[in-house]
Amino acid sequence: MKSRAAIALAKGQALTIADIDVEGPKAGEVLVRMVATGVCHTDAFTLSGDDPEGICCQRYWTRSTMRTR
Repeated sequence: MKSRAAIALAKGQALTIADIDVEGPKAGEVLVRMVATGVCHTDAFTLSGDDPEGICCQRYWTRSTMRTR
């Protein structure tokens, strides 16, 4: 299935919005429609490149799907 994601490609750069392939829900899981999301201060600090312990990059946040148990 496809999902839209905000992808961090490099420190200090804007997030890239792209469609990605994700697995559909498995037995015992549900598909939840996300109608809004945001980036927390900690994520923004890490993405800025100023966080000495931050990991970057190739992280992504999906907008329309979430897996839960």
